[in-house]
Amino acid sequence: MRIDAGFLATSDPLPAIEAICIAIAEADPTNNPCGLFCHPLTEAETTLVFGADAMQHQQALARLVEEFYISCNHPLHIQVETAATNAVTAALCEQVRRHLNYREQGGYIDESRPASSWLWRCDHDKSSSAAALDSYRTAGGTVTLVQPSTQVKR
Repeated sequence: MRIDAGFLATSDPLPAIEAICIAIAEADPTNNPCGLFCHPLTEAETTLVFGADAMQHQQALARLVEEFYISCNHPLHIQVETAATNAVTAALCEQVRRHLNYREQGGYIDESRPASSWLWRCDHDKSSSAAALDSYRTAGGTVTLVQPSTQVKR
């Protein structure tokens, strides 16, 4: 499920959460009418992907992920696509750590669900910041560098 920055630009995360759950439900309205990240029949996990501008709205991104936990419908797999120009804020860093260690947070935990993951997908080019890349590594999760492709002409 890909989320663009428009979902993060609002002050209230609840409409975004509702829209995301509706989009998941519309993909399989018969078997997953509530839009759960963990499909109720197949137990397949839906990955939540934040688009390239998400790092411009880190506070909202952290709040949105937190609201999914509060609603008991949290994604196990989160991917943030970034140009690696902005370092991770303390609030988002804390949210990443909580996400990766969600079983230690207490509350209702479905022990049958697998471990969570957080992927930083960094489009690495000249504008990328070494400090930003280091902050992703420090926050936790997996950092993947994606080099821009070059076209070879004959």
